Amino acid sequence: MDITIRPVQSRDLLQLLRVEAQAAPKSQLAAWELFLLSIRYPENFLVAEGEEIVGYVVFTPKGHLVSLVVARRHRRQGIGTRLVEEVIRRSPGIPLRLEVRVGNHGARRFYERLGFGQVEKMESYYADGEDGLLLERAVPEGETREE
Repeated sequence: MDITIRPVQSRDLLQLLRVEAQAAPKSQLAAWELFLLSIRYPENFLVAEGEEIVGYVVFTPKGHLVSLVVARRHRRQGIGTRLVEEVIRRSPGIPLRLEVRVGNHGARRFYERLGFGQVEKMESYYADGEDGLLLERAVPEGETREE
């Protein structure tokens, strides 16, 4: 499948909600949260699109990955990797960080493969009481921030 990564557009909201509902039931973002993120970070809210939107990533200019979601039926096809690599490309010289559920072993392995390491364990971080982990990808030696 040919995938294009592009900034979010207002017309994407319904497709994003569908992807979110079936892919992230425990940590699902509401419509208003996705809408606010698209307004606050228009250049840092990227969608992966083939015939339809199959995933997205939202990150702050300071390197916090707010959300990364890939539709279940499109996982293990490199889409999540491409989205994170695009964040890395757009954030030169900035360490990236994110939170992940302790019990989400697949996501933890995925981020470890991309160079993220555990910084801190956060007790009862999620609304349902599950602990979270703060992961960070340090800036590789020689990579500098573009001015």
